[in-house]
This record gives sequence, C-alpha cells and structure tokens, in this order.
Amino acid sequence: MSGHIIQDGFKSINRGYDSVFAELTDEFSDAFSKYYDNDIDQFSSPHHDALDLQGCETIVCVIEIL
Repeated sequence: MSGHIIQDGFKSINRGYDSVFAELTDEFSDAFSKYYDNDIDQFSSPHHDALDLQGCETIVCVIEIL
C-alpha cells in the first residue's frame, strides 16, 4: 500500500473520531445547524450556493425527476 492511501485512511479514522467526540462532549453543544468545514477544521459559512433556497429546491426537483 502506498503511503498516500494509508494517510487517507488515518484521516478518515480521525474525522470519524472527531465526529463521535463532538457528539459525546459539551464542547460542541451550541453547534446545532452550523456548518463545519472539514478542509479547515473549523466552523465557517457554507458556500453561497448552499444558502440559495430557490437553487437548492431546483436541484432537489431535478434529482427527484431522475
């Protein structure tokens, strides 16, 4: 196995651990409905397209048609 594959596996395990830790502690008790950006490991604003309700509804409609 290449080192890159192993590193990716450990990153996935670490993110899974972080998710469980967040659920079991009070550290993130006020985090409900906030966007957590895994790339920068902190809460931030979601992509502006995610805040466009009409655009999101359009995407959902197209997916439901498919």
